[in-house]
Amino acid sequence: MAYTWQTVEEAAIALKCSTRTINRRVKDGAIESRLNAGRREVLICIPDEPASPPTLTAAPPPALDQAAADTAQAVRHAAGAVARAMPDDQAALAQEHARRSELALSAFRQTLSICQAEVARARTASRLAWAAVMVLAMVLYIAVGWTAGMVSRANAQRNHLAEQVKALAELSERSRQEAAAAVEARARLEGELSAMRHALPAKDNPTTRPSLLAWLFNGSVGQE
Repeated sequence: MAYTWQTVEEAAIALKCSTRTINRRVKDGAIESRLNAGRREVLICIPDEPASPPTLTAAPPPALDQAAADTAQAVRHAAGAVARAMPDDQAALAQEHARRSELALSAFRQTLSICQAEVARARTASRLAWAAVMVLAMVLYIAVGWTAGMVSRANAQRNHLAEQVKALAELSERSRQEAAAAVEARARLEGELSAMRHALPAKDNPTTRPSLLAWLFNGSVGQE
């Protein structure tokens, strides 16, 4: 592994990341940077072995890829024409500008690929979120239906118990009324019996014959 100074575009291509990531790391102080001939350069570590290709879920559209390739080819042709028409130093400068333009295009394409991969991941996360919301809605619907059924059954049982309590109360009231009527009838019969006993003439009862109460009392004593 070796450390070298490269432009932001070259570092983005070497590290297989976007230029925004490089600038953010420079701003955070994670990568050392400097100004060389008016251009920003960063100090990066180049691995000895080639890094594994990035696992991107989406590739640039064919139209954008073709447009970038056409632009790079046009830049190379223009740089070649300018180099042939200019002196050596100016030709070298033009070739350097062409190389930097190609690097910028490559960095742009890589940044576009990363952005498209992030968009694809965001869409996948959004679909998963919607699926979770639908599942929760179904669970809530089932829970509400089950609760409504339980409440309906509880209301039916309560009404049935209320009817049973009402029937028992009516039966108790009827039994109380019947008991009161029986007590009243008994008292009335006892009163009529007492009145009939006092209404009998004394001559109809011999003096030597015991009264009805005495006869009943003697009978109960004899049974004992």
